[in-house]
Amino acid sequence: MTSQYSVGRPCGRKSFLDAPGELRNTFYHHFIDLSPSTSDAANLACVNQQVHAEFTTLYLSRRYQGTTGLPFEHVPFFLHFFFVRYPDAAPKTVVYKFKVGLGNPTPKSIDFDTAPCWSLDLLKVVSVMRKYPLIKVVWDLGAGMGRYSAVSFDDTDIVYAVRNLRSMSSRHFSKLSSIRLTLSESPKELHNFQPFRVVTGPSLDASLSIKSKKGVTEDFFDKFDTNCGGINVELALEDSTDSNEESSDGEEDIPVDGHEDSESEDQVLPDLGDLILF
Repeated sequence: MTSQYSVGRPCGRKSFLDAPGELRNTFYHHFIDLSPSTSDAANLACVNQQVHAEFTTLYLSRRYQGTTGLPFEHVPFFLHFFFVRYPDAAPKTVVYKFKVGLGNPTPKSIDFDTAPCWSLDLLKVVSVMRKYPLIKVVWDLGAGMGRYSAVSFDDTDIVYAVRNLRSMSSRHFSKLSSIRLTLSESPKELHNFQPFRVVTGPSLDASLSIKSKKGVTEDFFDKFDTNCGGINVELALEDSTDSNEESSDGEEDIPVDGHEDSESEDQVLPDLGDLILF
């Protein structure tokens, strides 16, 4: 027996949105019970603004009020499709908590001289967190990640850096053009020079590169707190002509009504596989 409803635009049949709210909720709950990948869930959430508002509330409350995990490199994708794509539909009054662990190194090593590396666009991440203050991120870079489950790195350093960026004034934050957090595996020969410590797994080095927009003077960085423990912080002035790529609060440009153009409406989340790792 075929259904008389379709999720997309009506094609001679009733639209899914014409179904009673109880039926739509039953569908959403059944979909979540199937444990979809984060990619599949995001694709459904971005069908349109109404589905996003209805489904996202249920999905995030059931999956991300505990401590469900995401790979380090996929956090911007996750935040974009559930919180930025339809900003007016994303709930701001619910606490969402997820754990970030190391995923696959990018770019992948192609020779023995290149150490595994992870990179995160922290500007996008913090921009969303500033708009949705109830988002809680647990940085646990050594959890359940195979050979990196015993990684040596103090996650509190990242927590400290993110907290400073979240609490920065809007005036100062709007002048930032780039924040890139990079993790790389330390050369093995350096591990042996750590006194009174037995290194049983890989160790990570971290760097935080912060650039300001063009036109900002050097004294802009005078009050920056660069004490992030084991993270090497680099501050630089933007010298390119592409300093206006980000919006005034360091975020992607989003239309006032929360909708993107028709071309982007048809785009879906790339096949990132199952992002639920924990």
